[in-house]
Amino acid sequence: MFCKNCGSEAADNAVLCLKCGCDPRTGGKFCTSCGVGVNDNQVACIKCGNSLETKKSLHKDYNGLYRSSDDKVILGLCGGLAHKLEMPVLLVRLIMFIILWFGVVFIYFVALFLPKLPTKNL
Repeated sequence: MFCKNCGSEAADNAVLCLKCGCDPRTGGKFCTSCGVGVNDNQVACIKCGNSLETKKSLHKDYNGLYRSSDDKVILGLCGGLAHKLEMPVLLVRLIMFIILWFGVVFIYFVALFLPKLPTKNL
């Protein structure tokens, strides 16, 4: 990777350029792939063809609920909830299991108070 601020070579996981002291991922005057100087409104590097636009995370822009296509067991609902809420997937699955279990138990508890009526031979 090359620093976007000064164009010098930096490690791929560097958070600080050793030559200029800036974050090598910020700036916009140099390509991060080859280090060639670029203009402010340029969208791709002419030398290597690397995209100069930063990638946006889709889940941060979307405010609704979604299913995960990567972390799923059945439908991916718990994976999507965990990703959206930034929680461990196992914890979300456990919470969903408890909610569903007590939901069924609650329905049967309410059914105890319903009146009994004969249903055969009417």
